[in-house]
Amino acid sequence: MKFKIFPFLDGLQRTFRGMAGVTLENPKIGEYNEPEFFSDYTCSIGLIGIERASLILTLSEKVATEITSMITGKVLSGGEKIITDTIGELLNMAVGVAQKLSGEKFDFSLPVSVKGKSHQINVIKDKRTFRAIFLLNGEEICLYLTNSQIME
Repeated sequence: MKFKIFPFLDGLQRTFRGMAGVTLENPKIGEYNEPEFFSDYTCSIGLIGIERASLILTLSEKVATEITSMITGKVLSGGEKIITDTIGELLNMAVGVAQKLSGEKFDFSLPVSVKGKSHQINVIKDKRTFRAIFLLNGEEICLYLTNSQIME
């Protein structure tokens, strides 16, 4: 299968609404042509069908902490391990929702989460990458889909 970006966008919006009770505004979507991007919290999941793809969620520490606090009901100051775990689980659930919405069957890896102030993520040069920028209280939440033949 060629991965389509829209089920993943819808899956992320539904997951954030259902788990954290927040509405992500409709994203600004476009092809991403820079060699890298930076984030405080990143989670990646590999997607495997006929094609292989990567789905990457990035958030600032502020947004990641707020979302995790909303979901857990705990007051967090940032940097706690539960934040990294929660971001990974949110992306994992969003991929499951996307699979259901798309009606396609594909395999996906366990989420890999990374935290670190403004860490760098390199983009694979021979792959097309799309980025969707959602806004939550004026802060960006980005979802990247990297694949050689992404269908829009």
